[in-house]
Amino acid sequence: AVAREDFETAAVQLGAAIELGDQAPVVSLYLAHAQMRLGRANDALVRLENVGSSLESGLSAALIRARAYRAIGRSTEAYETLRDASSRFEDSMLLVIELIVLCVERELLGESVRWIEVAASRENVEPEDALAIIELSYRNPNALEALEQLALRFRGDPDIQGHLAYGYAEAGHADLDARL
Repeated sequence: AVAREDFETAAVQLGAAIELGDQAPVVSLYLAHAQMRLGRANDALVRLENVGSSLESGLSAALIRARAYRAIGRSTEAYETLRDASSRFEDSMLLVIELIVLCVERELLGESVRWIEVAASRENVEPEDALAIIELSYRNPNALEALEQLALRFRGDPDIQGHLAYGYAEAGHADLDARL
């Protein structure tokens, strides 16, 4: 049911499996995912508490937990969850992008720049990651230098250069746009 994106059915079936004694952590993780997709963030957080230590350090559990915290307005806990997970999963660009999204939402401009710099320093940053980060951050006047460092990783990519140029123009930096 999860694969078909029938989250209501998935939640019922997974909940029934748990009630019948299925204690596999992945069942609780899938149930938390279904609950999030149904807008039941509090239920997802409760379910994640029951996942146990085998998945506590899991990337999926951390992402679902952080998204649940965001959904109920607990952005500090969301940030802490993502930050802690990013130290355990240093290869995950998704965690870094989620951190940038959260910082932009909370208008933590300096902190978002720090995470852009983290992204730019990672070997595994992909062009689509760079595009997402530029799109999220170009309105932050403090981020331009960090965005340039990120874009330098993809000098020949016209999409990235175009997004950066658009960002400069949108942010009122036509003089910088002309350099591209």
